[in-house]
Amino acid sequence: MPRTEKGGGGTAIAGRLAALGLAVLLIGYAGYQLFRYLYSPYKTERAYEYTVSDSVEAEGIFVRTEEALPALVQEDGVLGYTVRDGEKVIDTTAIANQYPSASQAQDLVEAEALQEEIALLERVQAASDVAYTNTETLNSQLNASVGQLVDVIHSGDATQAADLRGTLLEQICRRQLSVGEELDLAPRIEYLSQEQEQLAASASEGSREITAGTDGYFCRTSDGLESYYNPDNLREMTPAQLEKAIQTGETPPGGSNVGKIVTGHSWYVGMVLPREQAEKFRVGTTVYLDMPSHNLRELPVTVDTVNLSEEETAPDDEPTVVVLEGNYISEGTLSARSGQIVINFTQYTGLRVSDSALRTVDGQQGVYIITGYNIQFRPVNVIYSGDGFKLCALPAVDDNRTLQLFDEVIVEGIDLYDGKPI
Repeated sequence: MPRTEKGGGGTAIAGRLAALGLAVLLIGYAGYQLFRYLYSPYKTERAYEYTVSDSVEAEGIFVRTEEALPALVQEDGVLGYTVRDGEKVIDTTAIANQYPSASQAQDLVEAEALQEEIALLERVQAASDVAYTNTETLNSQLNASVGQLVDVIHSGDATQAADLRGTLLEQICRRQLSVGEELDLAPRIEYLSQEQEQLAASASEGSREITAGTDGYFCRTSDGLESYYNPDNLREMTPAQLEKAIQTGETPPGGSNVGKIVTGHSWYVGMVLPREQAEKFRVGTTVYLDMPSHNLRELPVTVDTVNLSEEETAPDDEPTVVVLEGNYISEGTLSARSGQIVINFTQYTGLRVSDSALRTVDGQQGVYIITGYNIQFRPVNVIYSGDGFKLCALPAVDDNRTLQLFDEVIVEGIDLYDGKPI
């Protein structure tokens, strides 16, 4: 009879079970390691550089010491201004000329244009004995000016087109001189001079000169409110009075004034803010004003007045008058009356972290970071508090003990301590 071995099948089964158990153990170990790699008991964020500027938006009114120039005597007359907005004048400075008709005003404009062309031709004629040898540079300049002129024509800017016309004329003359052509501009200058004299004489006939009458800065914009407000009564206004003044300034009555003279170098801005915002202002400190509607950007102004109520229980939304003083003279600061303004305080730049990351250890404020091997405590110096975040001072170049840019900061976690392994 053939012999049979007992227990062979059980050994094979036991081997397979052992192999299966080992495989399960290896899979479990690999899963555990993967879990450890993917899962962290800590929620973190990166510290990054951030800049913030604390600001306040409000409706404001500009007040200056200013005098309106008299209205036109002849209602059908035409004005021709002789000074620019923002230009400093004295009492005898001719601000404008009033002409009986539009044609005479146009004669003056043409006479001034001819005078500029005469001056240009005389300048070129005086330089005719200079040798212009760099023809390539002159060609490049000429081509650039032609391109600019095309762009300006498409934009419809007549003033800039006139300026470029003069530039082109001078460049063409210089180009002719560079290739040896002789220029005799005397006949043209004589002809233009005669034309200019005739137009100037025609324009001056029956015209009336308007002078400043006082020293200061000229501005064509006059809304008829010049005598209503001044810096002194601005400071004394109640919130209700100032709000009414702001609304009045938004719809100026206008008028037929020639313009105005701003007699003081300083100007003032009044606004009504809730007490909570007004408390941010400190008399004598510098803040920065933006008014995009008048192209005013980052103008330094000084806090002049903050009329805070002396009642300790005053509500945060109590209306409060704040007055700012500035001295930068421009067309915008002379012509603006009222509108939306933004007041910016000092800018802060630092490392941004969430409020939940801040912790206090042994009286020192700081954050915990993950280094890859352990947890470390990093002291911080908070320079600004925002909505849900803090800005911490940037570290010194050679200081590795405080929070650094791109550190992985723990915002959620328990049982944290310096040096804890991970």
